[in-house]
Amino acid sequence: MDTISETGPFAELDGDFILRLLKGVGNKYNDAKRKEVAEIYQETQSLVQTRKRTGLAFGTIRVICKEFGIEMRKSGGVEGPRKDPSQWRRQKTSNGYINLYRPYWDEDGKRQVENIHEHRKVVQDFLGRELQPGEEVHHKNGRRDDNRLENLELRYSPHGSGATHCPHCGKALWRDG
Repeated sequence: MDTISETGPFAELDGDFILRLLKGVGNKYNDAKRKEVAEIYQETQSLVQTRKRTGLAFGTIRVICKEFGIEMRKSGGVEGPRKDPSQWRRQKTSNGYINLYRPYWDEDGKRQVENIHEHRKVVQDFLGRELQPGEEVHHKNGRRDDNRLENLELRYSPHGSGATHCPHCGKALWRDG
């Protein structure tokens, strides 16, 4: 058996016993290999990514990280988000819109996801405020994935005839020409 599994005959063994097995004579998990695994985990902060890069089982990675004093949550990750929480990620929806999302951790340590359509965010950023109830963003050329500011217009009713200026401040939503 190449790795120690979280299931099967080794599932009930405590971490100290597994650590003694890993340090055994002739074991392929020598000091350099264990240090490399710990460094990879610290770099990626992800059990899944560490497993992909090393081929080791989750339990083995946990034991090695414990040996090096690396704190891990029971879920296997480190506290907090893995990436900058202000960084939005893009995804095209089945109906053609671009959706922006970003994961974050709430006060209880649970992972949550914030979602917004990109065209709404573009207009909100331009106006410097959130859209009000009843305000809709229309794609002038009809392409739902074309979210350039010059292709968007703010309307005060759902895609009927609408305004091309902010109804609150009068600011134009795009430049002509």
